[in-house]
Amino acid sequence: MVNISKASPLIGNKDERGQLILKKVFNSSYNLLRKEKYTYRRNEDYLNYLCTPAGAGITYNRKYPLSSPYGPFPKYYSFGTQFNILLYPFNLYTEEIYDYPDGDPSRVVYTKTEYDYEERFNLPVRQATTLENGDQLIKKTSYAWNISGNSQVNAINKPALEKNIKYENGGSKYLTGALRYEYTNSNNILSLDLVQTRAIETPVQNDTTVVYSSEPTTNYLTDLEITQYDDKGNPVEAIGRDGITRSFIWAYNKDKLVIKAENVSYQNLSSAVSSIQSNLESYLTGTIGNMTTDTQKNAWKSFNTSLRSALSSAVISTFTYKTLVGMTSQTGPDGVTIYYTYDSLGRLESVKNDDRKLLNKYTYHYAGQ
Repeated sequence: MVNISKASPLIGNKDERGQLILKKVFNSSYNLLRKEKYTYRRNEDYLNYLCTPAGAGITYNRKYPLSSPYGPFPKYYSFGTQFNILLYPFNLYTEEIYDYPDGDPSRVVYTKTEYDYEERFNLPVRQATTLENGDQLIKKTSYAWNISGNSQVNAINKPALEKNIKYENGGSKYLTGALRYEYTNSNNILSLDLVQTRAIETPVQNDTTVVYSSEPTTNYLTDLEITQYDDKGNPVEAIGRDGITRSFIWAYNKDKLVIKAENVSYQNLSSAVSSIQSNLESYLTGTIGNMTTDTQKNAWKSFNTSLRSALSSAVISTFTYKTLVGMTSQTGPDGVTIYYTYDSLGRLESVKNDDRKLLNKYTYHYAGQ
């Protein structure tokens, strides 16, 4: 069972209202197995960056004066005299995890993770997890919008370079892993071309900078090469370092991945899907719907069975979604489906397996209740 607390919308720190602040996981005997605590804060660098006047007729106003106990934030952009846009972002700042092996309260494994964000688009750039021995595991990220030739609009949230770094308690810093991404910019759509892994036989000391333009490419091996895209720039076929072809089908207005298959070309996967359902989009939004009834679940199971039968040598996973809420089912290569249900507020309520057995149940309340 999972018990979730959220900050009250009426009291407490205004930055945390309605946010997840405490999560507890219990076993069937109601022994505490895991506790998660979260804190949040505003990205004031982001606010300061955006509130610099960007052009004629665009200024910003403070809702409260500098001397106000509420301020100086939040800030507003003012477009002429008719529109005000509130700029009030706040982000996950710390995550504390307490694990209790076998539900034993006298044994606890504690880790703490802190998050930092850049000022321009409020994207996460640093994630630092502190272990019990004092060592830190750091993940640093730079993004494609900062690469010359890419427009900021189409490259905002696309990673360009990621590095995993270990900071030893004594002060030494070592690079333990890195990923590099290459994109093609066509018609203002940035499409992923390559995913590369840096070859590291032993940790590299003091290699901690994350600058795409100065990163040597000779140390990287291509893990995945995208060979085909759809008209929204989604990858539909890729070849891995192992030589295996991976294919993808997107639906829900091509915003969601619904079929992932290995050892089959996109052409053959697409043909097999069309032979079972000529209009997958309508089938998902109509017949399958929100995956709440036995009729819907049986229809999706039948589709999965037919697809695996048509492509017997492929390794296939499928996914369905509830629009604007989240994933409603996930069917693995073994054909077993996991179902996700949500409450009236769109919060995850339960996770059940193919036999309708309850795997996880989520309850929510405001802190102090």
